[in-house]
Amino acid sequence: MGSEMCIRDRVDTVVDEYIATQMVNAERVESHVNLGNIYRDLQRLGKAEDAYLTALRINPDFIPVYVNLSDLYRLQNRETEAQKLLLEGIARLPMEPTLKQMLGLSLIRQERVAQAQPYFRDAAKLSSTEARYAITYALALEATDQPLAAIIYLESVRDKDNDANEINTAIATILQRS
Repeated sequence: MGSEMCIRDRVDTVVDEYIATQMVNAERVESHVNLGNIYRDLQRLGKAEDAYLTALRINPDFIPVYVNLSDLYRLQNRETEAQKLLLEGIARLPMEPTLKQMLGLSLIRQERVAQAQPYFRDAAKLSSTEARYAITYALALEATDQPLAAIIYLESVRDKDNDANEINTAIATILQRS
């Protein structure tokens, strides 16, 4: 029992030092995102949300704020709030594929696949060299009974992508399920 308390004390000390270090740069958005992440990992979800909201006030154009705060909402089964936040982010940063991808995933979790599709498509178009966006869009097509459209789409982007193997694997998977 004594060594367990000693370890807990050490962990608490290190966490306190980390938080103090982040507060040295409290004017920087990154510090508050880092604080939000550590609070989330420690299951201090209220403090995590406060830190992310502070980061959002400091710099509403910082994409990791939207990603991390929407993920916190996901962890708390607050998909409506995650969706609202991501829509606000997309309104500010309409050319950012990550936000569109995250919104699509939120809609999927709400079992709204057809509504997610346009966000996945836009993310794939905005980041035409990232396999993950193209594959996600193709999987959304497949999920709405359009496996042929999914395969045709993946074949059309395969040569543009740096990781054609990943796209070939997705095509094979869709073909196998069809």
